[in-house]
Amino acid sequence: LQEKYFDIAFDFSRLIERNDILTKHILELDKVDQISKKELTGELESKLFQAVGKNREDEAREIIELARLSWKIKNDGHLFLSKIEGQLLKAIQDSLSALGIKSNFNLKSLPIEELVDCLSDKDKIAKIEGLSNHADHKKKKSVQAFQLIGQPAAPGTISGHVKIVLTVEDLSDFKKGDILVCEAIRPQITYLLPLASAIIEQKGGMLVHGALFAREYGIPCVNGIPEIFGQVKNGDLVTVDGHLGLVTIGTPDI
Repeated sequence: LQEKYFDIAFDFSRLIERNDILTKHILELDKVDQISKKELTGELESKLFQAVGKNREDEAREIIELARLSWKIKNDGHLFLSKIEGQLLKAIQDSLSALGIKSNFNLKSLPIEELVDCLSDKDKIAKIEGLSNHADHKKKKSVQAFQLIGQPAAPGTISGHVKIVLTVEDLSDFKKGDILVCEAIRPQITYLLPLASAIIEQKGGMLVHGALFAREYGIPCVNGIPEIFGQVKNGDLVTVDGHLGLVTIGTPDI
């Protein structure tokens, strides 16, 4: 099962090598009360057929099947590319070991093309390692906001505590009921969504992964907030209003 579903890369890490994360989340998911997908799908399809009328029911069925096929092609494509990335990372790590290089710099700090190009050059590796270890990652200061405006991507309103997921270590800390804050929901981390009480994405739109899955799971989602990481930190209490596309920081007045 691991080789089939989890031999993928996230944050320049191979999830198949992180059994601690996967085991924890599988145990958490087992506690989640999930709506029967078959029951929910049947209810939504019935509403669609009722809306279009008997004469167009066959047309509606064809559109549903086309949408499912399109989604599968898109989703599987992302996961396939992630599998390739995982194998490439493994090849880079094996090559460094074969050269006797025990590098402790973060692979994601460099373009993959540059890593591949210098695998046979120890001097170049050492120079890059020195540069990456002394990289300056200062954050821009920003004025603290009370309310952030984004795209209303999935309806619902809920308050909860923020958990920012940008790295593979962040995955390990995510727990049931957290409000998931990320750049964008990638296929590699969609298994977290049944645990999330809401989603906030830096990037956005009504048809991105996060928005579609949020509507499927019935949880609020607001996306398209470029300044989100400068405004919230882990543990902050926020209220996500997926109807209006608002994120309120702090204890809500209403």
